[in-house]
Amino acid sequence: AQSLLPLGHEVSIIAMRDAYVSHQSREIIESEQGRIRVLRISIDFKLSESTQIVRKELIEINPEWVSLQFVVFAFHPKGIPIGLGKLFQSMLKGFKVQIMFHELWLGMDKFENLKFLIWGFIQKRIVVSMIRKLKPLMVHTNSKWYASKLRKYAQQTKVLSLFSNIPLVEEFCNHKRISKFLNDGVEEINFVVFGHISFHAPIEKFLVELNLIGHQYNKKFKITFVGKNNEDLNRWSSVWEKYFEVRILGVQSEYEISKCLSHSDIGIATTPFALLGKSGSFSAMLDHGLPVINVSDLNELESERAGFIAPQGLSEYTIGNLENILKYMELPIKENKLEISRNVFLNDLLNVVN
Repeated sequence: AQSLLPLGHEVSIIAMRDAYVSHQSREIIESEQGRIRVLRISIDFKLSESTQIVRKELIEINPEWVSLQFVVFAFHPKGIPIGLGKLFQSMLKGFKVQIMFHELWLGMDKFENLKFLIWGFIQKRIVVSMIRKLKPLMVHTNSKWYASKLRKYAQQTKVLSLFSNIPLVEEFCNHKRISKFLNDGVEEINFVVFGHISFHAPIEKFLVELNLIGHQYNKKFKITFVGKNNEDLNRWSSVWEKYFEVRILGVQSEYEISKCLSHSDIGIATTPFALLGKSGSFSAMLDHGLPVINVSDLNELESERAGFIAPQGLSEYTIGNLENILKYMELPIKENKLEISRNVFLNDLLNVVN
């Protein structure tokens, strides 16, 4: 939103299901780029009541576009907001709508159990119903695999990659990086895991290889966990502690996270390989110059990988390839992903044919 201001656009934000306020409030976000008006509506409000408040606000603002940032679990504790499409239809009637699907539905993995398949089937019906009722002029999502699913119901679906959720602090911009980690001059290699840890990642096999490499090349390894790592942190930290030194920092300020990422050597991402475009923490590691090793569930559907092109700096761990990764890893290309995403977003909206 802030990146749109210098280009002359006016932007307002409505937080429709805000878990951090207990009422309805108005705020102004001020920055060097300009001012953004914000309306925050507590999650304690009934959904029908929230939609009426949003409708009134939209009529007052009269925006050229409404950008709906959609996560199904934001609208119901179990992620099954029955009737959501009808509510949104009345809320957004008369406005040009773009939807950004940050996530789709459960049960997309062939290894899911029956409970998740049924759960996901209901969520999918809700999402499809919402698309049909809203008739959005543009639909975005963050991976080509998600886009292929959505195009069955919205042909105008395009990919809009996420950008870093942690800005690079200026004082860390010139931190020196290496990429050939098994060179003689490198004595210690510092790994970092930032944010959510996906379940079923084969960390045990990864560490068996890493330990052997350490003995073979006389290298020391450390790992830092930073951010909200979820419950799988216990499994990961206990396995790492068998071999190497571990630091657990937990939730930190943006400054401290930027400092941690800048002073680490290799990032580890656990989001499924072809869905890394949906991970803001992965983008943050690349933006901080970190080469990243993807250690995720190796039983992904092949269809997830259709058209996926790994960015420079990303390597995928498979059993037996860790030594080669550490020998030939490349550093990521420096680019302003926020500007890139903003420009794609604007270009897609400006070229919509009503």
